[in-house]
Amino acid sequence: MRNLIVPVMLLAAPAMAAAQDTPSTPATIGFPGSINMTLGNVTPTEPGNVVSLTMLEQGVTVWRHKGSFVSGVAQASIGHDTDHYTWNNRRPVTFALRFSQVMSNSVLQVNVGESIVNGPSTVSAVKPVAYASYWAGWRHPLSGGRFAPRALPGSVWATTGITSGLEPDNWVTSAAFDQGVNVYERGRTSLIPYTRFNISGDTRGFSWDNRTAIDGGIKVRRMVMGGVIDTGIAARRQQERVTGTTRTAAVAFVELWYGWNPRAIR
Repeated sequence: MRNLIVPVMLLAAPAMAAAQDTPSTPATIGFPGSINMTLGNVTPTEPGNVVSLTMLEQGVTVWRHKGSFVSGVAQASIGHDTDHYTWNNRRPVTFALRFSQVMSNSVLQVNVGESIVNGPSTVSAVKPVAYASYWAGWRHPLSGGRFAPRALPGSVWATTGITSGLEPDNWVTSAAFDQGVNVYERGRTSLIPYTRFNISGDTRGFSWDNRTAIDGGIKVRRMVMGGVIDTGIAARRQQERVTGTTRTAAVAFVELWYGWNPRAIR
């Protein structure tokens, strides 16, 4: 389930915006936040299963220097699926201290905190989380607004650590590479054929944490004020390395992200 989340790029976008402040700008406290939603039949090794995830995050930037930030972060997630698998039906609430280092087109984050975990078959408990994430993205501009495949939106990301309070003694590492070609753009809407490679592993050998997937598909991207909506279809080949199960299936998905970063004079 965690691999459905649009990762560090989306969480880092408010920090990137804050990094553009000039030295003459009065010292401010930032309140970066975001909401991220995913819906679709995105897991071929769980045929027929429709999975949804909604994640709301609100931060308070308490210190910054150039591209370095220290923030307190509160995050709440609601996961659900139609087949009622435990790993897809989770509702953690996490409070963490986050250090972010923003570069020109990338960001490194380190998070340390506590997660209040609960689920359909889980007694509520407070568990520690600690993990690092990295994201880098690129997009070569498209000119003319017509068929001219010169825009190449893509990204690479990785995260590693104790990422879930529901698996407090499990070290999970995930990584993904995404490359698209913007073949058509009109106004705020783009048509993007893409390919994506995704891999994850853990130290406990859970099947849902040890998966490899590769996509070939197409998505329609709509830029909205403060966010983006992707709607797409793809052929996805997925392997569960623990069980040896491999399956290729058509998937359809909708992904939404919206972010904000209001300021307060310190």
